Amino acid sequence: MHTQGPVPLDDQSYIERNFELQLVKEVQAGKWVLLLGPRQHGKTSALLRLREKLSKHSTATALVDLQRAPPFTSYSQLVTWFGKRVAAELEHATEIAEVDDLLMALSAALPPGNTPVVVLVDEASNIGDDNWRNSFYGQLRSIANDRAIAQEGDISRRLRFVFAGTFRPERLVAEANSPFNTCERIETSDLTLQDITKLAGDAGLLKPIDAAAAIHDAVGGQPFLIQKLILEAIGENNEVAAIERTVSTLREGAGDHITNLFRKITSDDALASMVATLVDHGKIAIEAGNEDQRYLIVLGLLRRERGSLYFRNRLYAEVAALSAQLVKVETNDAQRAVLFPLDLDAFSKISSTELQEVAHLAQRGAVAAYRSGSNRLALAGFGTAMEAVLIDFLARQSSGDLGKAAGLAKSKGRYFDPADPATWTLADLMRGTRELLGKQDVNIPENLREWRNLIHPGVAVRSYIEDSKLAPEVGVAGLQLQIVLRDLP
Repeated sequence: MHTQGPVPLDDQSYIERNFELQLVKEVQAGKWVLLLGPRQHGKTSALLRLREKLSKHSTATALVDLQRAPPFTSYSQLVTWFGKRVAAELEHATEIAEVDDLLMALSAALPPGNTPVVVLVDEASNIGDDNWRNSFYGQLRSIANDRAIAQEGDISRRLRFVFAGTFRPERLVAEANSPFNTCERIETSDLTLQDITKLAGDAGLLKPIDAAAAIHDAVGGQPFLIQKLILEAIGENNEVAAIERTVSTLREGAGDHITNLFRKITSDDALASMVATLVDHGKIAIEAGNEDQRYLIVLGLLRRERGSLYFRNRLYAEVAALSAQLVKVETNDAQRAVLFPLDLDAFSKISSTELQEVAHLAQRGAVAAYRSGSNRLALAGFGTAMEAVLIDFLARQSSGDLGKAAGLAKSKGRYFDPADPATWTLADLMRGTRELLGKQDVNIPENLREWRNLIHPGVAVRSYIEDSKLAPEVGVAGLQLQIVLRDLP
């Protein structure tokens, strides 16, 4: 079982899936390919096997993982590094001068001749600078365009690219610069029940058929989760019970796999709204050209079936139904709501880099505290995040509007400065923001301010509530923060 990194080439238990066969077919036909699929779904393992098969047919290949790129200070450094990696993979000893022209770098990287070269680009979205990313893929698009008019031996005629990752092709680069819309699009596929049974048997489980049925019922054909559950069952007297215990832990949001999947959804209002609708109705109709729907499939959360979208497996459906950031959750002593950290992009409306970091890390800290059972600390964290968001909003207002907001302040203490929202209390930040926007535009209830103050022992003991019983308030606080992030201009 392999839950960390790609499956080694010599692993006899590896199961080849249909998408891998399609990948080989398209590349051998001379096409450029875009391979999309969820994290931990076998893309890198498939690229390694593609390279091995092509090598057996004397096709030169270069595998470049953009996630392993070092920090760069200029675009030319990125281009030159990429060219050098291609040359190294092709075992072509050559010097590549620092250039900002990708065609020149690749021309130097390829060995002489007319034979085709396949460049496999893993983690293709991992170029952080927007301008560099548009330039890089724009230059690749030019190479793709030149294929139609290229002469024998030209670099554009020899090169074939396979791009792999988990991203939105239509948003990664400007459409005019994108080579992705010249590619054959292939999406990774799940394992079957028969595949799971084979893996369970190969791992030595005593009752592989029963274990595979329990695994498939919970997580469908998701490769990473399947292997994780099989590993948890190895050596257990009751394998199915061990699988169910692990599923129960995952349902509570444990583990990077669940966190990394759902934080992308809770950080995006459109995705969160779509998933909330799916929780309520059980399915949603497929809409042609809907980028958000396609991305939820690429992320691995949803699957297509007969014109509708459904949760990819029961585990994902149950986690979504328990997420207080997606739906209203009725909790009890046996089951707490699930919370996830937000991506930095969720705080993009905050203009101050410092306050953006404060809000982002405070929200992440609140989620971590909640998961560890410290609800008061979680409420304090959400309150701090809210405070940073509102300080930034008010600091962006005109002096007249800021004065109007300051006029409603009730806690004008020693350090209060009407021209500096950073000196205001959270309650006054809330009042001032409501005054400027109106309740119909953004609702900022003051209960978060009250809950945040429970971190103070003196306040906590006045009307004491056990920390463990504050979980519902934490769920509400997390949702209130997201509402404000969504609605503030």
